[in-house]
Amino acid sequence: MCRFFAIIFAAVLTAYSVFAAFFGIFSTSWWTGPNNYEIGIATNCGNTDEINGFCTDFTWDAFANSTERAMAGLLIASVILGLMCFCVMVFNIIFACCCINLAGPMTGILAVLNGLCLAAVCIVMGFYCHWEFPPLTDIVGSAFIIVIAAVPCTFIAAALTGVHSFRSYGPSNDYKA
Repeated sequence: MCRFFAIIFAAVLTAYSVFAAFFGIFSTSWWTGPNNYEIGIATNCGNTDEINGFCTDFTWDAFANSTERAMAGLLIASVILGLMCFCVMVFNIIFACCCINLAGPMTGILAVLNGLCLAAVCIVMGFYCHWEFPPLTDIVGSAFIIVIAAVPCTFIAAALTGVHSFRSYGPSNDYKA
């Protein structure tokens, strides 16, 4: 039963990381400042929805330079890896009900790669802004907080998938003294 709840919790954490990556791509609130001034990854976004602050004119031309394109590419890669990991976890949940374990090391590897992509975006954003607030901003925005919070969630999800597979296969008898 512990394995079942571990993989469900890992799937929830992975779903959060996919949401965070989607939010990071389209959000204009990576950095905020006075008078509701916000900066997102796509600094050349032509249309921004005033109600929720998302870039509605999302094209590759919305990115000012290759660094912004790289950050968006890492977020897109994170979405793809997260969705792949989530699909594997859903199959793990379905087959766990039939007492068949499909969780292998690949599930954890996908979760770790997802987290590394999210962490890379935050690190590249730091280098891009020279580890200071961009002009006209004074606080970290909600998109940065949501994305950075998803990084440890992916590593916890990877650890939980490891618990799931270790419990199913058991420890190896090769290492017993």
